[in-house]
Amino acid sequence: MTTRRWRVLLAVQMSLLAVCVAMVGAGCASADPSTTGAQQLHDVNQDSAEGQAILKAAAADVDGQMGKSAKFAVKSFKASDGWSFLSAQLQNPDGSPFDYAGTPLAEAAANGGASKRYVGLFRSNQNNGWDVVTSAVGATAPVWTEWAQKYSAPAELFGS
Repeated sequence: MTTRRWRVLLAVQMSLLAVCVAMVGAGCASADPSTTGAQQLHDVNQDSAEGQAILKAAAADVDGQMGKSAKFAVKSFKASDGWSFLSAQLQNPDGSPFDYAGTPLAEAAANGGASKRYVGLFRSNQNNGWDVVTSAVGATAPVWTEWAQKYSAPAELFGS
């Protein structure tokens, strides 16, 4: 091979090496959540669009399970990376304590087997809304302690 061909070949190889190093370096760089769309753990403002969308899904969930409407006195409301966890006290639409009369939990509630607590795990969807992944109405035990592992949700959602 002539010297000129060797130089051209060497130049091409060096260019390819530079491209490979740049690609590997870019892949190893730490991602900035603000530019990647990832959302860090935060308290959800129940009056925000995000909070209202999640509460709408939770209200539909309670209505579907109990056959009656409820509103929520929020105790813990967190979101991270497209997941949200809500822990709240159930209330009647007028703000009074939730009445289980006429619901599937009426007998349990009358005998102390149902609390006024609602807990729900939600996942954001393609339509800027939220879907219920799982929930518990009237929970008397911390049923959510296994949800992070079971549903691959961020564990920090469930902290106090």
